[in-house]
Amino acid sequence: MRLFQISLLALLYLPCHAQFDILSNLSYDPQVRFENNPSARDTNCFVINLPVLQNSNSFAGVSYGDVLVTEGDATKINAGAILENLNTQNHYANHTQVKLIGLTLHRKSWSIHAAYSYNFHGYATYSDDMAKFALEGNAQFIGETVDFNPGLLLQAYHSLQLGGSLSLSTFDIGARVKLLSGIEDISSIQSGPISIETGTDNYAWNFDNDWRINSSNALSINNLNDIETSFSRYNATPISENTGLGIDLGISSQLTSQLSMSASILDIGSITWRYRVNNYSSTRNDSYSGIDLIDYIDNTNDIDLTDTLYNILELEESNIKYTTSLPTRLYAQISYDISDNQRLGVSYFQMLSQDPELYAVAINYARELGRCRVYTQYTYCNTSALNIGLGAELHIGKVAIHAYSDGITGVFDPINAPWISHRIGAYIRL
Repeated sequence: MRLFQISLLALLYLPCHAQFDILSNLSYDPQVRFENNPSARDTNCFVINLPVLQNSNSFAGVSYGDVLVTEGDATKINAGAILENLNTQNHYANHTQVKLIGLTLHRKSWSIHAAYSYNFHGYATYSDDMAKFALEGNAQFIGETVDFNPGLLLQAYHSLQLGGSLSLSTFDIGARVKLLSGIEDISSIQSGPISIETGTDNYAWNFDNDWRINSSNALSINNLNDIETSFSRYNATPISENTGLGIDLGISSQLTSQLSMSASILDIGSITWRYRVNNYSSTRNDSYSGIDLIDYIDNTNDIDLTDTLYNILELEESNIKYTTSLPTRLYAQISYDISDNQRLGVSYFQMLSQDPELYAVAINYARELGRCRVYTQYTYCNTSALNIGLGAELHIGKVAIHAYSDGITGVFDPINAPWISHRIGAYIRL
């Protein structure tokens, strides 16, 4: 099944390191908390944000370590391991953001902010039956209906951010507007079922399909042996015909001298893709009873069925602009200062626009040690029950450096960790 092969290649294309960036919400440093909550404020200073790297990755079902095996100098795909480790519904997800520069002016009761970042989002979902059908054939599904339910997103874009915050009587509010310029996109839309029923008499297939793959500057399908991809993920051109708008919103409050709370919702918005757009759709409910192989043996005695399979799918090509939503994220944090140099917190995270949804609950702890602050965290995620996080901040004069990992085991075994997280960055405070 070519669709499964495309999805599998997409999964391998996603990076193995990650960042959902939960632990940093406990930070003593408002510049660190500001990345996930635009209401976080400092007082009477000018901040130059140096590059900040955030990267997140999760999977449910088959891991990279299951799929890839090394034999000598070669790396191969282990199909048997895929079948052994399948969940009913499987997914991979990745989010990467590189903030190259940011400038923030903080005054007593307000702040303004501008920044530029590069962003990549990717996820792929597939059912266990889809993998079994693609790798082992349809004999095991005689008299049954196989539901594929695939989903695919590979998307890269530039983001110019403009925002500010305001201090009110009992709480602070903040917002960021993001002007987006799309680089490349491959994304699927499932309007109805995608299933195949295998007949009991002659293995005939009954198709019930209603799906579309959209692409901007990344994918061209001529036939099943001629699929061209040009997804590079990186492009230095900050302006394109693919435009969009995103919004971040945040609120925070110091409830007592020791107790504080904050909440934010990030990446509310969408991108409309217009540049080099290709749409491929298949909508049909039909039957296919088989072929006579004699009709498909070419002059080299090879059997070529790709044109037939392509005709069965009945892919319709168009060039119509389309819109994709941003991967909206929700954060909530409650922090309690148990002493002058110790802080305890509870965090909640949820990826709202991903199917299946990803969520996590964490308990975190912080301690100040002179110029250094150290952090630790336990996180329960719906794809992984045991995740230990570590973080540190170091202040040297006007320069601050921070690094966090929500899943420290992923540093040592990234291809098998189901939920891992990293962030590193620095800034200058004047």
